[in-house]
Amino acid sequence: MPILFAVLWLLALAGLPANAQTGEQKLPPAAVARQALPPTAAFAHLTIDQGLANQTATEIAQDAEGFMWIGTFNGLDRFDGYQFTHYRHDDSDPYSLSGNIITALFADREGAMGRSAPPPA
Repeated sequence: MPILFAVLWLLALAGLPANAQTGEQKLPPAAVARQALPPTAAFAHLTIDQGLANQTATEIAQDAEGFMWIGTFNGLDRFDGYQFTHYRHDDSDPYSLSGNIITALFADREGAMGRSAPPPA
């Protein structure tokens, strides 16, 4: 249930102005509560039934192109609004993830994604 709420909340934020996503505008909690969601906001349930790699999301972020990136205990998933693309650690690929447990995920001011995963045991 917590993953569902987090994904739904981030999908709702996708329609807000860019400065609302990056945290550049510091609003007190009461002011945030008064902001209405845009009329185009939509909510969806994203679970393993829809292709999510793991039932637990450790991190969620959105890049500059609008892709939703979801860190899980089973790698990194990119959601394009229709389907998931999975990224995993592969011992034979030096350019793959360093590990499958994603512990941090963020988008910088330009929308480039960064992530942290411990090396495999």
